[in-house]
Amino acid sequence: MGGEWPAPLALAFVLLIVSPSLGILLQTIVMKGLEGTSETTKLVIPIAVMLAFIGITNWVWQDFESRIPEPFFGRDSKWELGTHS
Repeated sequence: MGGEWPAPLALAFVLLIVSPSLGILLQTIVMKGLEGTSETTKLVIPIAVMLAFIGITNWVWQDFESRIPEPFFGRDSKWELGTHS
């Protein structure tokens, strides 16, 4: 299910090109317009933008099966809290 780019190249592309570009874009378009607003608004808007990005990625990649990692001690391991053996 991987992409067509090797992982190190994709990581470098995202960290060095996409992220800074997105940060500059958000700063110039969204955050500059909040200069006269309250501190609460300045905190809530980036959270809303982050949630919007999460929603967009879930919408774009909705058909992929989620990957749930195996438990550390196997699926049959039992945990009992508050009891002494």
